[in-house]
Amino acid sequence: MRHLKGKRDFLRRAVAAGALALSACAGVEPNAAESFPVRCGLGRDCDKKWRRAAAWVAQNAFYPIETHTDTLIQTFGPTGKSPGMAMRVERLVGPDGSGALALEIRCANILGCVPDVDYLTGSFAAYVSGASSDLVATPPPEKTPRNLPLLGNPLAILP
Repeated sequence: MRHLKGKRDFLRRAVAAGALALSACAGVEPNAAESFPVRCGLGRDCDKKWRRAAAWVAQNAFYPIETHTDTLIQTFGPTGKSPGMAMRVERLVGPDGSGALALEIRCANILGCVPDVDYLTGSFAAYVSGASSDLVATPPPEKTPRNLPLLGNPLAILP
């Protein structure tokens, strides 16, 4: 009897630990990233970088722009289980009047985003800051899911 009780206690603890681990991940978006803010000076510098940010988002986001104001650029999405990118750029003002542009990227697919969020945050920073003059278009995600390669007929091994 004692041997069975030990197994039941172990099983209960394992189930409780698994539930705790899953609940800890419930509020975390696995496919979201924020770039380091791109700093800008007063006036013209920030205005120029804001226009470059708007052009970059229009070219690289999977979803169309929903909101474009003096302080916010935001696309629709993400929706469904799409690996396509939804983006949000905020224009922040520091206490000294200097500014910064912060990018947030999200997708709704737990398996990953297309293209990679780290690639996009680097591309954003390079283009908006002026380090790169290329407005690189990223390929949109596939409209249909990829088919897994055929593994053969599992019943073929039976005589």
